[in-house]
Amino acid sequence: MNLSSYLPEITENNISKDRTISLYETNFGDGYAQVGPAGINHIRNTYIVTIPSMTRAQRNTLSDFFINRGGYNNFAWVPAGDITSRLWKCEDWKFQIIAPEWFQCTFTIIESFDLGEDI
Repeated sequence: MNLSSYLPEITENNISKDRTISLYETNFGDGYAQVGPAGINHIRNTYIVTIPSMTRAQRNTLSDFFINRGGYNNFAWVPAGDITSRLWKCEDWKFQIIAPEWFQCTFTIIESFDLGEDI
């Protein structure tokens, strides 16, 4: 499944990007340290996406999309400004009522390097 099929248009103005870098570091008594990557995918991207306005139907569709993936199943997504689809997971999403029948959504998606395919 592709997340873009379930979303209103997302622009670079609606996202913030963060990276987590996992390293192994060994410190020696003389001040020397040895540092290296913790695996081949040691840099993981995270996006916080805000959709400022969506209808109740759009909210329900997006909520169902995330619930059906349970926070652990992958989905494909191409972040705004990128050209390559990658696998992601979403464990956190929130909806806020901004007007009758209109909602704002904020969700955090984390790049996934699992061997499983997107569903």
